[in-house]
Amino acid sequence: MLVIPKTHIPNCAHLAKEHLPILEDMKQLVERMTKKLEVRKGKYVETGFTRPPFNSVHHLHLHVLVLPFRSSVGRLRKWALTHPYAYVSLDNVIAKIQRK
Repeated sequence: MLVIPKTHIPNCAHLAKEHLPILEDMKQLVERMTKKLEVRKGKYVETGFTRPPFNSVHHLHLHVLVLPFRSSVGRLRKWALTHPYAYVSLDNVIAKIQRK
């Protein structure tokens, strides 16, 4: 699932303190959607952004992944999305902005 804000923000490198309400809204939406979709216990929900220059869409969008992946293609995609150079979690982005 992708969560896309209406406000245009090119990517996660452009996030600042004024974007914290948007990020918190995105986080709450993920929580509501995973509850509504009845994500089962034992599943792990990962949320984060692709870092530039690895992003291919130039509008901020939050990736929502439900782990564990069962297929080899899914595991490869999970690795690509969670590699530390290419990916940053939503919680890490929020914490970094709050420290500024």
